[in-house]
Amino acid sequence: MKRIFGKWYQEKHLRQLTGLDKKFREGTLTDQHEQWLYNTYYSKVDKLRKLFNYDSWISADKVFSYSLSKVKKTNACPYCNRQYTLTIEQNDNVGNVTQRIAKPHFDHWYPQETFPLLALSFYNLVPSCTVCNSSIKGAEVMSAAKYIHPYAQIKGYEPRFKFRVLFKGDKDYMLYETHSTDEREERMKRAFFIEDVYKYHEGLEVGDLVKMQREHSNTYLKKLMRNVLKDMTPKLSMREVVRMAFGTEIDAAHLNDRPMSKLKKDLLEQFHIIDENGNVHPELTSGF
Repeated sequence: MKRIFGKWYQEKHLRQLTGLDKKFREGTLTDQHEQWLYNTYYSKVDKLRKLFNYDSWISADKVFSYSLSKVKKTNACPYCNRQYTLTIEQNDNVGNVTQRIAKPHFDHWYPQETFPLLALSFYNLVPSCTVCNSSIKGAEVMSAAKYIHPYAQIKGYEPRFKFRVLFKGDKDYMLYETHSTDEREERMKRAFFIEDVYKYHEGLEVGDLVKMQREHSNTYLKKLMRNVLKDMTPKLSMREVVRMAFGTEIDAAHLNDRPMSKLKKDLLEQFHIIDENGNVHPELTSGF
């Protein structure tokens, strides 16, 4: 970058370019430091934007963009884990694509306007849902030092915070999140309004789990496992039964294979159906 922008280049300078073009066009670019930034960097950044143009290389090329999303193989949004990010196509009898129907949005972890060299970078394009990419994150400038990059998460990584239900009397309850010991996680939660968006699931997925816990405790699962599934061929493992019964992944390595898995896994832990490693509670496994 210093070869392109000169020896005085610092990453923060590109971050500070945001909005300077508008000020220049409006005649309100009066601050000396901002004038220096604009005169030093803007023309070069503008040329890079045209060269590394996301719209012409990816957005306008449906074949390439769909191929890229299939390579990334992301089932659920890595930011919120609430929505599917599947790539959907129609194929003929020999496997040739006949129609491209849907694919996830590609979020630029580092905004392409500020970091044009990364506009087409494989690792800067994060498959995500429309809500996180367009409505929530927008042009939020993130850094690996302060936020957790989805691709930096090792296989099997699970966020340290937990979803929990607080019971208030016989009928009322509320969903909340524990505080994470990783400050980068806390910043991610705030940036994507995780607490706010999940509040709207209190009467949906959370309500179903709470109702089962209050009205049936674990008797439903016991009957299902011991009376219905015990003699199935081929025999299902206990983990498979729980995964199918609740429509969720319970292994940390596969939480992003299905939406809402983080939420459901945490609540299944709280209700003593599985432990933090995804193992089914011994009380449920006896006799199965």
